[in-house]
Amino acid sequence: MIGSIRVKLALWYAGTLAASITTLGWFTYSYVARETTAETDQELVNVTSAFAQLWRGSAAGRTSHRPEEIISEARAENFEFVVFDETQREIASNTRSVRLRRSQRATPAATPHPDSLLLRPDLAPLFRRAGATGEAFTTLNGPLGKERAYAVLIKLPGRREIVAVIRGMEAETVMLQSLRGSLFWATPIGLVVAFAGGIFLAGRALSPIGEMASQAERIGARTLHERLPVANPADELGQLAATVNHVFDRLE
Repeated sequence: MIGSIRVKLALWYAGTLAASITTLGWFTYSYVARETTAETDQELVNVTSAFAQLWRGSAAGRTSHRPEEIISEARAENFEFVVFDETQREIASNTRSVRLRRSQRATPAATPHPDSLLLRPDLAPLFRRAGATGEAFTTLNGPLGKERAYAVLIKLPGRREIVAVIRGMEAETVMLQSLRGSLFWATPIGLVVAFAGGIFLAGRALSPIGEMASQAERIGARTLHERLPVANPADELGQLAATVNHVFDRLE
């Protein structure tokens, strides 16, 4: 069975299609993941810029809002705001309330321990890079899943502070997992369809060879005047039939 040209053609067709599907799936997933991160980063930049402007104005006394009021009123869904001083001491944060809201939407197994809601020691590398370059991005593995964080340096009279904004990526993670699952199942289904289609197409393409073989088997000394049918003289099978017919002409 495996030595059949029909099966070999079908396997080649299925293998080529499998490689194409895998490559296309990889590029599709990479593109979606990259665009998702880019959109999240742009959203973080916009939110951080707006918050940093309010924070800077409050710290400089240009607004009537006190710093603790600004951080308590920063109720953007799924965003954590953390402000550090130059010694990496946390000045203000809404991490606890945001984490509690997020954990209420998560499964019980993903609910973080209360102690993990108070401080963000995982932001130390982000703090150092933002302090050195003025801004920085990072991806975190928080107790509730993947997070994306952005920090920016704020210069105030006589001191510097760093504002960090963290956004949970639960929805994006679920979406990418769903995409991976779809691509995972699309490959074997595509292989089955490709193999079945390859068997059918190869059978259709090779059927004239079977007809020529049967006709050649029937031609003998008494029927040497008969010839093989030539369906299409321009293709390879037609040329093969014409060549065999020339042999019969010489024999006759």
